[in-house]
Amino acid sequence: MYRRQILKNADEKPDLVVTLDLHSCEKDREREMLAFYKRSNVDWTSPLTVKLKGDAALGDGVKRHFFTLIMEKLHHGFELDIDNCGKTLFFNGEDDHKVPSTSRALLDGDLFRVVGRMIGHTFINEGPLYSGLSPAFFPLLSGVKDDTPVLELKDCPDMDVIEVVSLVCIYLLYIYIYIYIYIYIYIYIYICIYMYMYVYEYTLKVLPFSHFV
Repeated sequence: MYRRQILKNADEKPDLVVTLDLHSCEKDREREMLAFYKRSNVDWTSPLTVKLKGDAALGDGVKRHFFTLIMEKLHHGFELDIDNCGKTLFFNGEDDHKVPSTSRALLDGDLFRVVGRMIGHTFINEGPLYSGLSPAFFPLLSGVKDDTPVLELKDCPDMDVIEVVSLVCIYLLYIYIYIYIYIYIYIYIYICIYMYMYVYEYTLKVLPFSHFV
């Protein structure tokens, strides 16, 4: 319903045209994709035409190939070394717990706006959807302010941090166990003393004093 609403009267708009050169290297094709989605003042609901240099194919199959390629790049990373770490990953972490990268280069380059356009444009054109984001981001993406994001340890992509947090959790667990044992021993001693006093008082009442002489 949402897609139909935003695509209303789309056929009356001028086409958006993106061209990929099949004879160029992988990094050059990635630059072409990023440059296309960096464009400002674009109506992304306009009809899309994808042209492949070196291939005469046109139509929905080419568009689906284009969007599938985009999703693969977002899932597995771009070959472009934007943040000087080899492959450029916009999302890090385990499957279904992926979180956005904290790379300064990606933030300063406004590349997450580009990623948002890629994901949104693919959705509008019924391409493959991006999956694997942490559920903690759903309230933020939907704009719901009342829901507090619930974070899990799996939402942290830094293994060093996970290791430290795990050690702290184990340490706290040991403390809890020690406290529980201490309280158990204290209650046990208290019950023993109480029972002893009770038996002692009962014995004094029931048996004559002469029995103890």
